[in-house]
Amino acid sequence: EEPVVDETSVDIEKNALNQLTLRPVAGYGLVGTSSKKVRYAEKGTGHIYEINLETGAEEQLSITTTARTVQAFFSPSAQSVVLVQETDAEPVAIFAQISSSSQTNLETTSLPQGIGNIVLKNDTTVHYLKATTTGSTGVAYNVFSGTETILFTSPFTDITTLWEGDTLYVYNKPAPALIGGLFKVVEK
Repeated sequence: EEPVVDETSVDIEKNALNQLTLRPVAGYGLVGTSSKKVRYAEKGTGHIYEINLETGAEEQLSITTTARTVQAFFSPSAQSVVLVQETDAEPVAIFAQISSSSQTNLETTSLPQGIGNIVLKNDTTVHYLKATTTGSTGVAYNVFSGTETILFTSPFTDITTLWEGDTLYVYNKPAPALIGGLFKVVEK
């Protein structure tokens, strides 16, 4: 039996600011730098959709259900994605490459447990933060080789990372009455 194709399109000529979808969105990414397409992951199912911003046409790219998806992080080209699933214990992150053909299954790879502040630097490398007994560690993880490269360590346990191109910033989250700080990570 043929899969049902949801022929949804958006009136992109209506206003300067238009709603692109009625589905709940876990995360999105622009397809490359010169494309007029955006991809997003549906919250709850993890299904990947693509919207053509010139025509308003929406197409479902993946039929793989990743239950309880709460966040999605796309690579700069939107060819890869990390989906974060909510579980009873701690969130689980999985990596997938996206096929450009519609209605396909995603081949997924589980990422290490206990990671956060996830950023896909390219289609094969995931940067993330993980807590240690002495603070936090920033890691570059090659999904295909399974190798971790430590980018930095911090004595702070409750931090957020900002990956801006090749520059990395870290800021701590102090109590409301305390002063926080923004730090630039430099190589020694």
